[in-house]
Amino acid sequence: TIDIRGRGDGPADRFVRGVVSDDSTITTSGASGSITVSGESTTGANGLVLGGSTLIGGSGTSGNITLRAASIDGVDSIVIGGDVASSGVLNIRPGGVSAAGALTSDAAVGGNLVTLSSGGTVTQDAAITAGGLLLHGTQPTSNFQLDLATNNVGTLAARFETPAGAGAENVVAGPSGAT
Repeated sequence: TIDIRGRGDGPADRFVRGVVSDDSTITTSGASGSITVSGESTTGANGLVLGGSTLIGGSGTSGNITLRAASIDGVDSIVIGGDVASSGVLNIRPGGVSAAGALTSDAAVGGNLVTLSSGGTVTQDAAITAGGLLLHGTQPTSNFQLDLATNNVGTLAARFETPAGAGAENVVAGPSGAT
């Protein structure tokens, strides 16, 4: 199991991030170990930033991956520019790190916008609660299966860079499976 935690504290005019990775590989192999990366910024910066050359997990990782972060002033808590992959569960959640290093959590993002961007299939096993949900498909294989009756989203929007062929379903939303 790998557990990385960071907290960015400081004066309001300094933008200190919680955890930043621009060129790192964090992976497990063999046994199904989990990876947790948690960050928080109290200065108006991102809580967790995974840059373009970062790899979390990968083909040898079979355990669950949890990414959690918190920030203030409406700043994106989590920014993922690199790759995150596992044959286990990927859990992206709000929450941060206290000054003592303990994990903190928020129940939902409330009235804020949640953006899910994927080149593959996105499914869920927990409800999404948000003021808005933007689904961003980056490949013809992009597919969002978000059909829990407990979802509570004010505005749903979708954008596909390269839509699937005619007649294909890229989005299944709502408890009835309406598209």
